[in-house]
Amino acid sequence: MSLLKIGSLVFFIVSLLTVSLLCIFFFFFSSRRRHTRCSGVSWARRCVLGTATGRRYMTCCGKEICSGCAYAPVYDHQGNKVDNEKCPFCRTPTPDTQDEIMEMEKNRVEMNDPIAIYNQGNCYRDGTFGFPQDHTKALELYHRAAELGNANANYSIGNAYLRGDGVEVDEKKATHHWEIAAMKGSSHARYNLGSLEASAGNMDRALKHYMIAVRAGCADSLDMIKRLYSSRHATKEDYMEALRSYQEYLN
Repeated sequence: MSLLKIGSLVFFIVSLLTVSLLCIFFFFFSSRRRHTRCSGVSWARRCVLGTATGRRYMTCCGKEICSGCAYAPVYDHQGNKVDNEKCPFCRTPTPDTQDEIMEMEKNRVEMNDPIAIYNQGNCYRDGTFGFPQDHTKALELYHRAAELGNANANYSIGNAYLRGDGVEVDEKKATHHWEIAAMKGSSHARYNLGSLEASAGNMDRALKHYMIAVRAGCADSLDMIKRLYSSRHATKEDYMEALRSYQEYLN
């Protein structure tokens, strides 16, 4: 056999072994990333799924869980799959009907749970889940939840003043409540503030609001920064920073 053929054969074998090793490492680390949400013993500090799909409110105990954890298979410390039809915090069985969910949420409202109060405000605002549409009652609940620190409640109050739902249209009050919501961490309110500044021609202030919102995962703000960059109201460095911030949020 010529040296050329021997060299080709060795190269083929080495390449095959390299690909095989890479596959082994890939499957090994993929298996290690299996979701390890614990069944009541302890909680993982970080969602290993790396999802950015929001959170799910648990009406039984008032806790919140990321959407990835809510739908992922659950394993105990020995790697055995366990029942996923119970709350991972208080182990209450998942309610079977909407009536059971609303009864649990009603109990949370009576316990002054700000998220439950806010959710009930949404039901009155939209007239859903057996609640009559009542914008005045919705605002009353939003104010109650806002006093307990709920950012979404302030955001919704601002929206009510913008649209005139249960109150007279008042853009100043809408902006005021969005500012409060933004300071509490609402990326939607921060986006609205950025849009107001952009409409007023204050592009530098708009960019600052959008950058803060992007860090909190607001995709609409990322799109607006891209538009600001296209219209030369933001630099390439601004847009690259926004992309990095959004990627960090997703990771």
